[in-house]
Amino acid sequence: MQHVIPSGTKIFQIGFNKCATRSISVFLRRHGFKTLDWAHGDLAVSIRDAVAAGRKPLAEWPDVNVFSDMERIQVRDPIEGYKYFRDLDAAYPGAKFILNTRNMEAWIKSRHAHGDGGYTEAYRKILGAPDAKSVFDHWRRDWLRHHLDVLDYFSADRRDRLFIWNIEAPDFAALERFVGVALDPAKWPHQGRTARAGSA
Repeated sequence: MQHVIPSGTKIFQIGFNKCATRSISVFLRRHGFKTLDWAHGDLAVSIRDAVAAGRKPLAEWPDVNVFSDMERIQVRDPIEGYKYFRDLDAAYPGAKFILNTRNMEAWIKSRHAHGDGGYTEAYRKILGAPDAKSVFDHWRRDWLRHHLDVLDYFSADRRDRLFIWNIEAPDFAALERFVGVALDPAKWPHQGRTARAGSA
């Protein structure tokens, strides 16, 4: 297994936030990958605007290997950039994708705890939902829909470019084979852990 990052490597993390997005970014950075996480929502804006204009998304960061936490949740203009995985695949032939996942109910609890409930409140306003319970129900539907969309897209000849990363039972050997670079599990961090609720 090599230790040098191949030129042109692109890896996109396309699971939801609160599923170790920052931990994935930090872990791969510790192994020599150039990573970019969230960037105050600029990643999501770049993806949305570039796709709308027929341009290449994320072209502002040509040297970055790994992009993660590609969302910007603002009440007036929410953007979930990770859902543009089809456009990212078209723009970057041969790129690899990590669907980071976990137990759905634990994920909902972690999301709700984020910002002391502020994240849930932002979604409630975005959705026009009457209460937090309605937001949670939306998140459950969205979770299942997105996972199915990803699995449907990365089937047949694309399947080898998708890695499903269960953060509650991490398989570092399988991740090492997927990224093609030797990995040290001891370098796995615990970034962005929400109190009583799990990882970012």
